[in-house]
Amino acid sequence: MEPNKTQDDSAEFYCGECSATVALDDKICPKCGADVSQLDEDNDEKPLSAEASKKQNKPDYPIYHPWRRFFARMVDISFFGKIPFLGILYLALVILPRQTGAAMLSIFTFVPFFEVMLLCLLWIPIEALLLNKFGTTPGKWLFGINISPASGVHLSYSLAIDRTARVMSQGVGMGFPFLTVITSILGYRRLTDTGTTLWDAATHCKVQHKDWNTLRYVICFISAILTIALNAWLNMPK
Repeated sequence: MEPNKTQDDSAEFYCGECSATVALDDKICPKCGADVSQLDEDNDEKPLSAEASKKQNKPDYPIYHPWRRFFARMVDISFFGKIPFLGILYLALVILPRQTGAAMLSIFTFVPFFEVMLLCLLWIPIEALLLNKFGTTPGKWLFGINISPASGVHLSYSLAIDRTARVMSQGVGMGFPFLTVITSILGYRRLTDTGTTLWDAATHCKVQHKDWNTLRYVICFISAILTIALNAWLNMPK
C-alpha cells in the first residue's frame, strides 16, 4: 500500500472517519478519537492512506446517524430528565411558602424555556454518571448508541461531565429559544460534514451505533413521536 506523497516526498495519512491528517505512528485520530491503526499489505501496523480510507471506510450512506442521536438526547431530557425535575419541584412546593411556590409554578407555566433550561442543567450530572458507569443513557440505549473514550471502556466522571456540559451548551443551547435551533443546525452540519461533533472532538469520545431490528425501529419511531408531541405541548401558550 503506497501512501500519498507531498512535494517534500513525505507520507500523508488520513483518518477514515473525519479525514483529519494523522501521523504514521498514530493509533488514534487526534481529532475524532477513531482507531486509525490498520495493517498494510506487508502486515506492518500503520494508518491507511487517503485513497484507502475513502475506499474502505467511507460507505455510500451516512453512518453518523444525526437524527438518531438527536431523538435519543430529546428522550433523555424530555422524559428521564423530568424525574429529578419533578422531585425538586415537589420538595420546593412543600418547603417554600405557598405564595413562593405558586409564583414558581407560574414561571414554569408561562415561560416554558425556564423549565427546559433547568432540565438541561439537572441532566448534566445524571448523564455524566450514567456514561461513567454504563457508557450509555436510557435514551441512547433505546436508540442503540454507546459513548466511550478513545482508549478505555467508560468515560471518567469528570470527562463525562465535560462532554455532557458541552452537549447542553453547544448542541442544545441550554434550551433557550432560537439558540437551540441554531446550535442544532450547526451541530447537524458539522456531524454530517466531518463525522464528529464539537463535544466529541474536544473530549476525544467515540460514538458507536448498533444495528436496528424491526422491533427497535418501531419502538424508536413511537418514542420520537411522543417526544415531539410532549415538547409541542410544553411549549403551547397556557
